[in-house]
Amino acid sequence: MGYKLFFRATDGEISLNMFQNYFSKYPHFTVTGPEASYENENTGARFVFQYLHTNGEGNINVRPEGTYRIALNVEYCVPSFFVTEALLEVEALINETRVAIFDPQPYGIGTKEFNSEKMLDCWHAHNEAAIIEFVRKKKWEEMDVPLVSYDWLQRIWVWNYYMSPLKKAIDENVHVPPIMLFFDGEHTKSGVIWDNVGPIAMPAVDLVAMSIPSFSGAGMEYSVVEYSFLEGFIKKYSSGMKEDAHILEFEKIPKDINNFVKNLKPNQNYSILSMSGVLELEVVEDALLA
Repeated sequence: MGYKLFFRATDGEISLNMFQNYFSKYPHFTVTGPEASYENENTGARFVFQYLHTNGEGNINVRPEGTYRIALNVEYCVPSFFVTEALLEVEALINETRVAIFDPQPYGIGTKEFNSEKMLDCWHAHNEAAIIEFVRKKKWEEMDVPLVSYDWLQRIWVWNYYMSPLKKAIDENVHVPPIMLFFDGEHTKSGVIWDNVGPIAMPAVDLVAMSIPSFSGAGMEYSVVEYSFLEGFIKKYSSGMKEDAHILEFEKIPKDINNFVKNLKPNQNYSILSMSGVLELEVVEDALLA
C-alpha cells in the first residue's frame, strides 16, 4: 500500500529507453530494467518509479486523455519527508520533460497541474489512515517503534538533503556529517559521527559519536558523548557558521581536544536507527485517539 502517481507524454510516447536514460542521469537512482529505485543514503528517503509495459510486467494505465507509462510509488507509515523528497523529483520530471500527471488518490489533484502543497496534504491524510489501520491490527503497547516529532525530523531532513551544496561551499577537507537518529532502547536522540576528530561542519545535535583507538589495538571504536560536553571546544575552534553549523578547521588536533579524547572509553549504549523505521509522534498520537 502506498501513494501512487502516474505520468504520460503530452507529445509522442515514452519508451523504456527514454525512461532509463532520464533517471540514469540523476543521483540516488538505480535503474534496473523497468524500475528506477531512489534511495538517498544521506536522508534515508526511498521510493520507486516504474515503467509500465503492456506485456504483463506492469499494469498499464489507459485513460481518455492518454496512456500513462510511468508510475511512482511512495510507501506509507514512513516520515513525511519521504514524499517531500519524492515530489521534488516529480517536479523535476514535469519541468524537464513533456509529461502530464494523474493523481488517483481520493482528494488528490486528479489530472490537474502539479501542486506540491495539495499533494503533500493528500499524502498526509492517507498516511494517517494507513497508520490508524496499522495500529488497529497490532497492539501498540507490544510494539517497539521509535517516535520522533515532525519538526525534529524536518530539521534533520533539511540538513541531510542539502549536505552536498554545503560541501561545495566550504573547504574540501572539512567533513560534513549526516545527522542520524541514536536509540538507547527507550529514547531517540539526534547525533553525528566525528571520525578521527578532524575538521568538521558541526550541527547542533544531542549526541556526538567520537572515534577513539581500540583498547585491544584492533582499529577504532566509538564513544558517544553529549553535545553539551563539546560545546566549549566547538565555540573555541569554530571559524564561523554555515547553514546552522559551526565550521571547525585545524591542521592538527588541538591539544585540549586530544586530551579529552584520550580519556574517553568506548560505549555500546546506542544503536543507529533507519529513517524508515521511525514514525512521526504527532501522527501516531492522532491515530491512537481515532
